[in-house]
Amino acid sequence: MSIITLISIDEYGPSLGIRLLSSVLKKAGFETNLIFVFGENNNTENPNNIFSKEVQDSIINICKDSLYIGLSVITPTFHLAGELTQIIKQSLDIPVIWGGIHASVKPEDCLKYADMVCICDGENLVVELANAILNNEDVSTIKNIQLKNKEKISEYYQHDISLNPQPDYSFDGTHYVVTSGGVRVFTLDEYQRILSYNYYLSPTRGCPFHCSFCIESNPAFKHGKFRKRTIDSIVEELLWVKTELNVVKLIIIDDDCFIAIGNDELQYFSEKYKRLINLPFVIRGAHFRYITKEILSMLCDAGLMKLRLGIQTGSESTRRLYNRIYENNAMILEKSLIINDFIKKGKLRYIMYDIILDNPLEKEEDLYETFKLILSLPKPFGLYIFSLRFYPGTEIYALALEKKLINDNQINDAYLKDYFTKNNNHYNKVFLLINKTDFPKIVYKLIFKNNSLNMYIVRHLNNFRRLVPELFIFMNTIDRYRVDTDLFLKAYSKTNEKQYNKKFIVLFRKFIGKIYFLFFSPGKIFCYSYYHKKNL
Repeated sequence: MSIITLISIDEYGPSLGIRLLSSVLKKAGFETNLIFVFGENNNTENPNNIFSKEVQDSIINICKDSLYIGLSVITPTFHLAGELTQIIKQSLDIPVIWGGIHASVKPEDCLKYADMVCICDGENLVVELANAILNNEDVSTIKNIQLKNKEKISEYYQHDISLNPQPDYSFDGTHYVVTSGGVRVFTLDEYQRILSYNYYLSPTRGCPFHCSFCIESNPAFKHGKFRKRTIDSIVEELLWVKTELNVVKLIIIDDDCFIAIGNDELQYFSEKYKRLINLPFVIRGAHFRYITKEILSMLCDAGLMKLRLGIQTGSESTRRLYNRIYENNAMILEKSLIINDFIKKGKLRYIMYDIILDNPLEKEEDLYETFKLILSLPKPFGLYIFSLRFYPGTEIYALALEKKLINDNQINDAYLKDYFTKNNNHYNKVFLLINKTDFPKIVYKLIFKNNSLNMYIVRHLNNFRRLVPELFIFMNTIDRYRVDTDLFLKAYSKTNEKQYNKKFIVLFRKFIGKIYFLFFSPGKIFCYSYYHKKNL
């Protein structure tokens, strides 16, 4: 039996990489086991002894008959992957290969643990490697592979990604999920628990832009350029989803810049999507450059409910540092007004903007420019607030080394913290406050200049959170529209397997809702409540 085990050590749910490679291997006649490692704590100053003995034994048992074992690794999961590889090698004499972004940019790191590394695209490599091991052939001539103490073989890129099969979502007992609670078979119920009612779609690969904080600024990834699937192949995958994964209620387009595929293709996508798929969808990666009334009209008519755009900074000097000179504050404000017009007309449900904080290369005046820009944006909107991490292989990583802000080793922040872990400082608290409240602009301006006032407001908000915890069900969710109270509560209780009693519903309707809408950003209510009407 020719089985390959692929392991994703992921910070969130989809793990599209190993799902795709599994489908490629199955198409070539091999069998696969997939292991999804979620919920383990990798971000610690002592990143060892993460797996319990029970989890270790279960993983070894799954892997024991494999031709080889592949791990998908990103920088924040490096130490977790290292420990898992050591556990495997102590018990099994099976080749281990690492792939993923970190393996592509820091193969020398990965080869301290792995026998070999896949650099960049792996669709051809996984099949060639399986055949070579099965037939006792030399693996060193396979493209995109790097072995210890040997030069990398020439690179291969999958230029037409439409040729790839759709990701492997089998529920036949060969997929497993690892959490702090142990190892379980990845069933449809697990899918709903981890991914809720969402399906993650990746219609493009790469990005037309090369921001210095992103891996797309690395020459190895620039060479691969921006690649896109045909609209027909995208719709074919989604038709399969509607038939086989009928729990899915929301499609999440989870790539760097889907709307860069071109107006004609977006129009074709919108027409086919509305006619054949007809599910609400979210675009989680876009650039202001591509935002027009025409594009938004097409996408919203097809079912776009939420859009996410990267602002990153309001400072021109920081924008140059990030290689984002194609944007400026005037353009961002102009495009945000277009977006806001769609929201006010009820055509678009929600907009999220990304900003980056904790940049040691920024000055206070740079932060203030970002602060002023955020206050100028038309409401409603939400913020995804990230902490700058110097990830290996990026342009800004090289600059941080040059300025001695970090060391070129595996103990800096990029390896030990994710980009959601923000520094506990005054300015970060101001941006978090903007995201969670709806005070007049003058209040935020006073807070930005006065740390004591900021601390006073935050302290009282936290006290209120403890006194009325039900209110803050809404504070970190993803919609600001007022919807029917009972509908929300039913959807929330159904999703979370809790039941709210009638007394609470009456209390909410009469008092808590009024307080919330009076003092806080109106209606950040669980988005599924709007789209699950027919299921309640």
